Amino acid sequence: MTCEAARRNRLGAVIASFLSVMLGPASVVLIFMQDNLRITVPFVLGLLLFMPLGVILHELGHLLVARLVGLEIGGITLGSGKLVARIRIGDVPVRIHIAPFSGMVYLGAKTFTAFRTRLWLTVLAGPMTNLLLVVGMAVGWRDLLPVLGNELILLWMVVNLILLMAALVPHRGVQGAQPYQSDGLMLWGIPRKRDAELAVYRGAAPMIRAYFLFLDHDYPRSLAASEQCLERMPESPFARIIVSANRCRMGDYAGAIAVLDPLKSLETLDALSRALVRNNTAYALVMSAGRGVTPSLEDAERLSGEAFAAYPCLLNIRNTRALVLALVGRASEALELLSYKNYKSAEVLERSYREGARALALGRLGKTEDAQKHAREAMRLDPLIAPVLELAGANV
Repeated sequence: MTCEAARRNRLGAVIASFLSVMLGPASVVLIFMQDNLRITVPFVLGLLLFMPLGVILHELGHLLVARLVGLEIGGITLGSGKLVARIRIGDVPVRIHIAPFSGMVYLGAKTFTAFRTRLWLTVLAGPMTNLLLVVGMAVGWRDLLPVLGNELILLWMVVNLILLMAALVPHRGVQGAQPYQSDGLMLWGIPRKRDAELAVYRGAAPMIRAYFLFLDHDYPRSLAASEQCLERMPESPFARIIVSANRCRMGDYAGAIAVLDPLKSLETLDALSRALVRNNTAYALVMSAGRGVTPSLEDAERLSGEAFAAYPCLLNIRNTRALVLALVGRASEALELLSYKNYKSAEVLERSYREGARALALGRLGKTEDAQKHAREAMRLDPLIAPVLELAGANV
């Protein structure tokens, strides 16, 4: 699948989920109520709010039971599409997206005593929350009727029944580029998984927490979480990749290269992990120039080229490739890479590196005024981009 096709498919999934969750409950209510249905402002507001509210309560069900049975929680995502908010529930990072019609709780465990049972109960808690909300509304129907009316009561019950069925039907899917299994599929599979398959949960929570904290630019805490994951799962390539990314952001380029060294000769790595190892190594080699170390631009050019050939749509890989090209005298090619249209929907970090790479490339082409403009924009987006701008020289 091409990068563009992947983005179109994600957009299509968001649109499809929006239409299904908005029109589905409304159509069921229309069928049941028929001539007695009144399309009022409260009904429209209920149609807009009940599905996100049902999703939030579903995920809180997972969260509360996970706490009760002693599981770790790495993070929570609500919705899909553009990120609109970051919050914390205690020490748990929560990311809220623009279409809040789905959710995911990332679980892990320090100890594996009765782990299958604890995990199974935690997974069951989400759909059971929706079932209890339906039962509770049915029991309290007569008392709530004067307050909410038949339409809103039925709409709330329909929404939660849809969430219950969607969770329990066994299926796989992708949310925010992350593959997932439905609650029903997990409930079926957990008792049948081998111990080796469950071992990934040992480092899952700190790994996800490290990833979320990295996206939130909290690099010291992200580094601590990723090193905790690496301590628990020293064989995990992703843990080393996140550690290296944090060390790069904190200026420890030698440490970033060192933590990736054990992965360079592993042919068993998947294609994405290989690309990220090469990308992070290339970036650390280039940035070492600012620490009085003569960088191996030949190695950086080779590694960034291999990473970019494998994953040209990953913007962090594209940014590193552009930096390297600018430094090896191919600034025009670097600027061409940075005109990629998918930057419009990029995270702030990715856009700041794009502006920094642009400033470097324009400076190498002698366009000092334009380079300074992009350098100012890079600093506005993320002041930690300064080491990249130092590569461009004093004029930028």
